[in-house]
Amino acid sequence: MVSIDGARLIGPFCGSTLISHHAHEEGRRQARCARGGESIMNVMQKSSIQVSRDDAAWTLSAGEAMSLPIGPGRRELHVLDGRVWVTQRGDLNLPAQDFWLSAGETLEVGSGTELVVEAWPTARFQLMVPPQACANPLARRVVSRLPSFGQLFGQRLANA
Repeated sequence: MVSIDGARLIGPFCGSTLISHHAHEEGRRQARCARGGESIMNVMQKSSIQVSRDDAAWTLSAGEAMSLPIGPGRRELHVLDGRVWVTQRGDLNLPAQDFWLSAGETLEVGSGTELVVEAWPTARFQLMVPPQACANPLARRVVSRLPSFGQLFGQRLANA
């Protein structure tokens, strides 16, 4: 799940570092939620980058961009609303790639990739771990058979 802890952004990206960039009148600020000994910088209260607790979706306004280091494991970036411009970081052997995604479109992202996602002009998106990305086949079966929170909650209400 994605959550906000005070003025820090915390992401569900299986141990990856999350860096968000936001342009303000005062200049560019960074927020870093990191594992281990990396520093954490506060997100300015003016930031309009939002995280929905209902569907774990990021909301970006015009001019906002987020750097999302991916890993470990494969991910899927799914656009819920609006349009995003995604740049996948390259290296000496493979140049950077740009993708334009609209609502309903999904981009498969490999382990260890770094993305920069910018709203064009606004967007809501999710970064998800697909069930196939689970290393253990038994874990995949267990996860796919677990009832959702809604199913459990609905059953308890029906039995009450």
